[in-house]
Amino acid sequence: MHLSVEMIRPVTPDAAVEEIELCIDRRALEYLVQQLQHLKYAGDHFHLFSDEWGTGELSLKTFMPNSVPAHHLRVTLVEPSE
Repeated sequence: MHLSVEMIRPVTPDAAVEEIELCIDRRALEYLVQQLQHLKYAGDHFHLFSDEWGTGELSLKTFMPNSVPAHHLRVTLVEPSE
């Protein structure tokens, strides 16, 4: 399974990260859909971690040029305010 969250390095050192890439294979897509289907109520969430930080769902292998892998992704269901 390959699921990576890649932050594209900013052009200048003091600039904020403006781009995030999610790179997944078919097996990771199925896993992610399964996890998303468990979110029912505002505040429900799940975590994905690299091997270095935890359970190993996130890969540290990058596909995008000039990117840095993330070690942790938290997905939270929120209720939008209108």
